[in-house]
Amino acid sequence: MVMFGKMKVTFLETINFFMNMELNETWIAGKYTVNSYKVEINTALPYLSIDRGGIDFFSQGEEASENIALIHNNWLKNGCTIEDSIQWFINTYLIF
Repeated sequence: MVMFGKMKVTFLETINFFMNMELNETWIAGKYTVNSYKVEINTALPYLSIDRGGIDFFSQGEEASENIALIHNNWLKNGCTIEDSIQWFINTYLIF
């Protein structure tokens, strides 16, 4: 038995719970350094900032949600790291 607060659950139930978790976009929220880029993904507001010494790219609202979804879907589909997915987004959609 494993205790979650006041609930008693079996170890197998615990494993099943974590295996069935959906990795939604909030999992990629955070600050990253990708090569020379400083990247911030905020899924709550939402916004996406990609900075290379000055803000080179910034999106917010619906546009940011779409950009974050692209990064998130690439991460899940290809089984790569979040940093690799961000680099893919930069290479595919941004021209610096």
